[in-house]
Amino acid sequence: QSIAPRCMASARARRPKSAARLPPSLRCDRTADATGQPCSTKWAPKEGANRDALPKQQDDGGVRVTYGRSTTLVYPPTAWQPHHARARAVDRTLKRVGAYGYNGDCLNSVHFISDTECVYPVACLVVLMDLQSGAQRFFEEHTARVTTVAWNGRRRLCASGQADEKGSDGPQVLVWSPDACDRAVARLQHPLHARWVTAVGFSPDGQTLVSLSADDAYTYYLWRDFAPREAPARRAAPGG
Repeated sequence: QSIAPRCMASARARRPKSAARLPPSLRCDRTADATGQPCSTKWAPKEGANRDALPKQQDDGGVRVTYGRSTTLVYPPTAWQPHHARARAVDRTLKRVGAYGYNGDCLNSVHFISDTECVYPVACLVVLMDLQSGAQRFFEEHTARVTTVAWNGRRRLCASGQADEKGSDGPQVLVWSPDACDRAVARLQHPLHARWVTAVGFSPDGQTLVSLSADDAYTYYLWRDFAPREAPARRAAPGG
Protein backbone atom coordinates (compact mmCIF):
# COMPACT_ATOMS: atom_id res chain seq x y z
CA GLN A 1 0.00 0.00 0.00
CA SER A 2 1.35 3.36 -1.02
CA ILE A 3 1.46 6.03 1.64
CA ALA A 4 1.49 9.65 0.63
CA PRO A 5 4.66 11.38 1.80
CA ARG A 6 4.26 14.11 4.34
CA CYS A 7 6.47 17.03 5.22
CA MET A 8 6.54 17.25 9.00
CA ALA A 9 7.72 20.52 10.50
CA SER A 10 9.35 20.16 13.89
CA ALA A 11 7.96 22.29 16.66
CA ARG A 12 11.52 23.18 17.61
CA ALA A 13 12.52 24.30 14.11
CA ARG A 14 13.47 27.95 13.87
CA ARG A 15 14.31 29.89 10.75
CA PRO A 16 17.91 31.16 10.90
CA LYS A 17 18.23 34.95 10.83
CA SER A 18 20.78 34.70 8.03
CA ALA A 19 18.44 32.67 5.81
CA ALA A 20 16.26 33.77 2.96
CA ARG A 21 13.07 32.15 1.70
CA LEU A 22 13.42 29.62 -1.07
CA PRO A 23 11.94 30.52 -4.42
CA PRO A 24 8.49 29.04 -5.08
CA SER A 25 9.92 26.44 -7.45
CA LEU A 26 12.01 24.93 -4.63
CA ARG A 27 9.50 25.18 -1.81
CA CYS A 28 7.92 22.11 -0.32
CA ASP A 29 4.38 21.36 -1.48
CA ARG A 30 2.61 20.38 1.71
CA THR A 31 -0.46 19.20 -0.25
CA ALA A 32 1.40 16.66 -2.39
CA ASP A 33 -0.58 13.57 -3.25
CA ALA A 34 0.62 9.98 -3.32
CA THR A 35 2.67 10.66 -6.48
CA GLY A 36 4.51 13.56 -4.89
CA GLN A 37 8.15 13.47 -3.83
CA PRO A 38 9.39 13.52 -0.23
CA CYS A 39 10.50 16.95 0.82
CA SER A 40 12.08 18.82 3.69
CA THR A 41 12.10 22.43 4.74
CA LYS A 42 15.33 24.27 3.96
CA TRP A 43 16.42 27.87 3.80
CA ALA A 44 18.90 29.23 1.32
CA PRO A 45 21.54 31.81 2.37
CA LYS A 46 20.64 35.41 1.77
CA GLU A 47 21.99 36.89 -1.41
CA GLY A 48 25.20 38.76 -0.80
CA ALA A 49 25.89 36.95 2.46
CA ASN A 50 29.56 36.39 3.21
CA ARG A 51 29.78 32.62 3.01
CA ASP A 52 33.51 32.70 3.79
CA ALA A 53 33.05 34.61 7.03
CA LEU A 54 34.76 32.98 9.98
CA PRO A 55 32.63 31.90 12.94
CA LYS A 56 32.65 34.15 15.97
CA GLN A 57 35.39 33.34 18.46
CA GLN A 58 35.04 33.28 22.23
CA ASP A 59 37.21 35.45 24.47
CA ASP A 60 39.69 32.58 24.86
CA GLY A 61 39.90 31.97 21.10
CA GLY A 62 37.55 28.99 20.95
CA VAL A 63 34.90 28.54 18.29
CA ARG A 64 31.60 26.95 19.22
CA VAL A 65 30.92 24.05 16.84
CA THR A 66 28.10 21.51 16.74
CA TYR A 67 28.93 17.90 15.83
CA GLY A 68 25.71 15.96 15.42
CA ARG A 69 23.81 16.75 18.61
CA SER A 70 26.80 17.77 20.69
CA THR A 71 28.15 21.31 20.94
CA THR A 72 31.75 21.88 21.92
CA LEU A 73 34.53 24.43 21.66
CA VAL A 74 37.26 24.01 19.06
CA TYR A 75 40.51 25.93 19.36
CA PRO A 76 42.74 26.90 16.42
CA PRO A 77 46.39 25.78 16.43
CA THR A 78 49.21 28.14 17.31
CA ALA A 79 49.98 30.74 14.62
CA TRP A 80 46.92 29.68 12.63
CA GLN A 81 46.26 31.77 9.53
CA PRO A 82 42.56 31.83 8.57
CA HIS A 83 43.19 33.49 5.20
CA HIS A 84 44.32 31.17 2.42
CA ALA A 85 46.56 33.79 0.82
CA ARG A 86 48.75 33.94 3.95
CA ALA A 87 48.43 30.31 5.02
CA ARG A 88 51.42 28.01 4.83
CA ALA A 89 51.75 24.27 5.08
CA VAL A 90 53.03 23.11 8.44
CA ASP A 91 56.58 21.79 8.57
CA ARG A 92 55.70 19.05 11.03
CA THR A 93 54.28 15.57 10.72
CA LEU A 94 52.52 13.37 13.24
CA LYS A 95 54.06 10.11 14.38
CA ARG A 96 52.02 7.50 16.22
CA VAL A 97 53.79 6.36 19.37
CA GLY A 98 51.03 4.39 21.05
CA ALA A 99 47.46 3.18 20.74
CA TYR A 100 45.13 2.63 23.68
CA GLY A 101 41.98 0.54 23.84
CA TYR A 102 40.61 -2.54 22.15
CA ASN A 103 37.79 -3.31 19.72
CA GLY A 104 35.65 -4.96 22.37
CA ASP A 105 33.17 -6.58 19.99
CA CYS A 106 35.95 -8.66 18.38
CA LEU A 107 35.96 -12.22 19.71
CA ASN A 108 39.11 -14.37 19.85
CA SER A 109 41.20 -11.58 18.35
CA VAL A 110 44.08 -11.40 20.85
CA HIS A 111 46.99 -13.71 19.97
CA PHE A 112 50.50 -14.32 21.21
CA ILE A 113 52.92 -14.31 18.28
CA SER A 114 55.99 -14.87 20.45
CA ASP A 115 56.81 -15.36 24.11
CA THR A 116 56.57 -11.63 24.75
CA GLU A 117 54.58 -10.08 21.89
CA CYS A 118 50.85 -10.16 21.16
CA VAL A 119 48.52 -8.73 18.49
CA TYR A 120 45.07 -7.21 18.92
CA PRO A 121 42.77 -4.74 17.08
CA VAL A 122 42.24 -1.09 17.98
CA ALA A 123 39.94 0.91 15.69
CA CYS A 124 41.44 0.62 12.17
CA LEU A 125 44.78 -0.70 13.46
CA VAL A 126 46.22 -4.01 14.48
CA VAL A 127 48.63 -3.42 17.36
CA LEU A 128 51.68 -5.59 17.99
CA MET A 129 52.80 -4.96 21.57
CA ASP A 130 55.82 -6.20 23.46
CA LEU A 131 54.50 -7.04 26.92
CA GLN A 132 57.88 -6.59 28.60
CA SER A 133 58.88 -3.17 27.24
CA GLY A 134 55.42 -1.87 26.31
CA ALA A 135 56.71 -0.92 22.83
CA GLN A 136 54.13 -1.06 20.06
CA ARG A 137 54.24 -1.62 16.34
CA PHE A 138 51.28 -1.22 14.01
CA PHE A 139 49.73 -2.77 10.95
CA GLU A 140 48.08 0.25 9.31
CA GLU A 141 46.78 -1.00 5.96
CA HIS A 142 43.11 -1.21 6.94
CA THR A 143 40.69 1.45 5.71
CA ALA A 144 37.83 0.72 8.13
CA ARG A 145 37.31 -0.71 11.62
CA VAL A 146 39.07 -4.03 12.18
CA THR A 147 36.50 -6.66 13.12
CA THR A 148 38.55 -9.85 13.57
CA VAL A 149 42.16 -11.07 13.76
CA ALA A 150 43.63 -14.56 13.28
CA TRP A 151 47.18 -15.90 13.63
CA ASN A 152 49.01 -18.88 12.16
CA GLY A 153 52.30 -19.72 13.84
CA ARG A 154 53.45 -22.23 11.26
CA ARG A 155 53.61 -19.67 8.46
CA ARG A 156 53.89 -16.66 10.79
CA LEU A 157 50.97 -14.92 9.14
CA CYS A 158 48.14 -12.78 10.51
CA ALA A 159 44.78 -12.28 8.83
CA SER A 160 42.58 -9.37 9.84
CA GLY A 161 39.12 -8.56 8.54
CA GLN A 162 37.41 -5.22 8.43
CA ALA A 163 34.05 -3.58 7.95
CA ASP A 164 32.87 -2.33 4.59
CA GLU A 165 34.39 1.06 3.84
CA LYS A 166 31.86 3.53 2.46
CA GLY A 167 32.17 3.80 -1.29
CA SER A 168 34.24 0.61 -1.62
CA ASP A 169 33.44 -2.67 -3.36
CA GLY A 170 32.94 -4.49 -0.07
CA PRO A 171 34.88 -5.56 3.03
CA GLN A 172 38.20 -7.32 2.80
CA VAL A 173 40.61 -9.54 4.69
CA LEU A 174 44.26 -8.54 4.75
CA VAL A 175 46.96 -11.19 5.17
CA TRP A 176 50.27 -9.94 6.52
CA SER A 177 53.34 -10.96 8.48
CA PRO A 178 54.33 -9.50 11.87
CA ASP A 179 57.91 -9.66 10.61
CA ALA A 180 57.05 -7.12 7.88
CA CYS A 181 53.94 -5.34 9.16
CA ASP A 182 54.39 -2.31 6.90
CA ARG A 183 52.57 -4.05 4.05
CA ALA A 184 49.99 -6.72 3.27
CA VAL A 185 50.97 -9.84 1.37
CA ALA A 186 47.38 -10.48 0.20
CA ARG A 187 44.09 -8.57 0.02
CA LEU A 188 41.06 -10.83 -0.13
CA GLN A 189 38.13 -8.81 -1.46
CA HIS A 190 34.60 -9.78 -0.43
CA PRO A 191 31.44 -8.77 -2.32
CA LEU A 192 29.55 -5.64 -1.41
CA HIS A 193 26.63 -7.49 0.21
CA ALA A 194 29.01 -9.11 2.75
CA ARG A 195 28.84 -5.90 4.88
CA TRP A 196 31.72 -6.82 7.15
CA VAL A 197 33.93 -9.78 8.02
CA THR A 198 32.74 -11.35 11.28
CA ALA A 199 35.41 -14.05 11.71
CA VAL A 200 38.54 -15.37 10.03
CA GLY A 201 40.70 -18.42 10.66
CA PHE A 202 43.62 -20.42 9.24
CA SER A 203 43.94 -24.15 8.74
CA PRO A 204 46.72 -25.72 10.87
CA ASP A 205 49.18 -25.72 7.94
CA GLY A 206 48.34 -22.10 7.08
CA GLN A 207 47.53 -22.93 3.45
CA THR A 208 43.76 -22.37 3.69
CA LEU A 209 41.87 -19.41 5.11
CA VAL A 210 38.17 -19.24 5.93
CA SER A 211 36.23 -16.01 6.47
CA LEU A 212 32.63 -15.40 7.47
CA SER A 213 30.59 -12.38 6.46
CA ALA A 214 27.63 -10.53 7.97
CA ASP A 215 25.27 -10.83 5.00
CA ASP A 216 21.77 -12.25 5.41
CA ALA A 217 22.97 -15.78 4.55
CA TYR A 218 26.07 -15.63 6.82
CA THR A 219 28.18 -16.70 3.84
CA TYR A 220 31.61 -18.22 4.41
CA TYR A 221 34.52 -18.02 1.97
CA LEU A 222 37.45 -20.41 1.48
CA TRP A 223 40.76 -19.03 0.22
CA ARG A 224 43.83 -20.91 -1.00
CA ASP A 225 47.07 -19.74 -2.61
CA PHE A 226 46.43 -16.33 -1.05
CA ALA A 227 50.04 -15.59 -0.08
CA PRO A 228 53.54 -16.58 -1.25
CA ARG A 229 54.80 -19.71 0.45
CA GLU A 230 58.10 -17.99 1.18
CA ALA A 231 57.67 -16.12 4.45
CA PRO A 232 58.97 -12.54 4.62
CA ALA A 233 62.38 -12.02 6.15
CA ARG A 234 62.12 -12.30 9.90
CA ARG A 235 62.54 -9.08 11.81
CA ALA A 236 65.84 -8.85 13.62
CA ALA A 237 65.66 -8.96 17.38
CA PRO A 238 66.50 -5.69 19.19
CA GLY A 239 70.24 -5.34 19.42
CA GLY A 240 70.78 -8.27 17.04
